[in-house]
Amino acid sequence: MKKIILLDDNQKNQREIYGASYVDQNDYADCLLHIEKISSNSDLSFLDDGACVLIHDSLKDFINGEYTETSQRGKEIIEARAQDMGLPYVLFSDGHSMMADWREESPDIVYSIKKSEFYKHLKDFLDNYRSTGVIDLRIIAFGKDFIKQLMWNWCHALISTCWSAKDDDTLNISMIDNKTFRKIIDNAQPKIGISFNELMEKIDDGEVSVGAFRANINSILNSFEKYGANISSWK
Repeated sequence: MKKIILLDDNQKNQREIYGASYVDQNDYADCLLHIEKISSNSDLSFLDDGACVLIHDSLKDFINGEYTETSQRGKEIIEARAQDMGLPYVLFSDGHSMMADWREESPDIVYSIKKSEFYKHLKDFLDNYRSTGVIDLRIIAFGKDFIKQLMWNWCHALISTCWSAKDDDTLNISMIDNKTFRKIIDNAQPKIGISFNELMEKIDDGEVSVGAFRANINSILNSFEKYGANISSWK
């Protein structure tokens, strides 16, 4: 099994503070390689057998037996090499926001996540990789229940596309993004009581008002957040 590579100096023993002592205890040695010291002269051959790279975005070069505040060249080289190799990668740091910057159009990158959030999700990420062999950065970004965050994103994005229409207007297919709508319906299934294709036929036939559409999308979102799946029928 290729290894997940964690690059973090851990100078302040933050892994212990964040409940991630399992890293230093090598509990995941079969699938995780952690490296604390790098510089621009480091041997980067470890990347050749890497499944992904988790990079402390503030990692300084370790030169002449100490970390320097003036150089991050090693970290910059590794990030560029990961991009060139097509390796999934994550950038985490105390200076980043709590909300992860993960994008559906580039699912193999987490552009930013706060260090505490990163370590909060790391164990679930490692457990998933160990059991499935799949790198799923949505777990690092949002935790093992990542679908809740994605549903929130999809629902609010879909509602915003018809924000200027009145509630009693008839919903037109051109008002909504079909791909986003399908994701919502597919992830709310099987308890929503109607398929995506059936809903699209209703919309195409002019049977759905903008107000009803908004209300149903909000109902799906609220039910999903509360129960993990939609329990209401589309009305």
